[in-house]
Amino acid sequence: MYTLKEIIDQLINIRRLPTLNPVVVMVEKTLNAEEPDVQHLSRVIADDPSLTSMLLKVANSALYGARREITTVQDAVVRLGFTEVRKLVVDISVVNYVADMPDGLLDPIDYWVHSIGVAICMEEIQQMTKVMDQNGPQSHVVGLLHDIGRLISSTHLREAYESLPDNPDELGWDWNIIEIERGRLGIDHAQVGAAVLDRWGLPNKIVDCVRYHHESDVCPEDQRKQTYLLALSDSICRNLHVGNSGEGYLPEVPEGLWKKLGLDSEILEEVTERVNAKIQKSQVLLNISGMRN
Repeated sequence: MYTLKEIIDQLINIRRLPTLNPVVVMVEKTLNAEEPDVQHLSRVIADDPSLTSMLLKVANSALYGARREITTVQDAVVRLGFTEVRKLVVDISVVNYVADMPDGLLDPIDYWVHSIGVAICMEEIQQMTKVMDQNGPQSHVVGLLHDIGRLISSTHLREAYESLPDNPDELGWDWNIIEIERGRLGIDHAQVGAAVLDRWGLPNKIVDCVRYHHESDVCPEDQRKQTYLLALSDSICRNLHVGNSGEGYLPEVPEGLWKKLGLDSEILEEVTERVNAKIQKSQVLLNISGMRN
């Protein structure tokens, strides 16, 4: 058994453990200002040549239907807008992060597809229902990073995961990854993910959602609704077989999650259509990053 501090110290000291691009944190801080500045945001992004290159490639891709070639970060920011740039910076950084990880027990493409699927699902439900009074823009970031602890732990703490069946569904639909991880390690992937994100300097509002996404009822009250939305979106993507983070699939989306958010489960069909359509469009990032040739 390990304490959380022992696990995090062990992970931080691993030479091959990549760090999430610090530009993500700087972009979050810049866009959380009352009046974000285009020039300042552009300078923050432009300081990272790799991120700049991928952002320009995406901005000039058919996905955004550019009529003229975009050659500067500021042009990309102006054309795409703050909301889209914020998402792309995180998406590109996470794609690069996953690509830089050494071989582990999770398929990197399956992991990324699940993560982007949950991010998109949170975003679509928010757009359709306005269930979140605030923090709506952070939903994409929260969804994308919610299982980062699974990726890190299953790569660098393999002994805790190797005895799981190849198909987690063999354990039954109601198996609990949190209980299994705590039984083997003394901690779970949500704790690992939250601790690492906190070390990286991400806002507490994001860290708390990641920490409690399997235990939404005990999340701090001001973040509970967003954590319910994350749990619902994760369940929807597991039900739809959108990617795979190693937690198995669900035969149905728990009705209780809809009720906790005050939403009607009848919107599931429309949410499904929107998520599937946007996931197909998001594949361009895999091609540009070289993860999918």
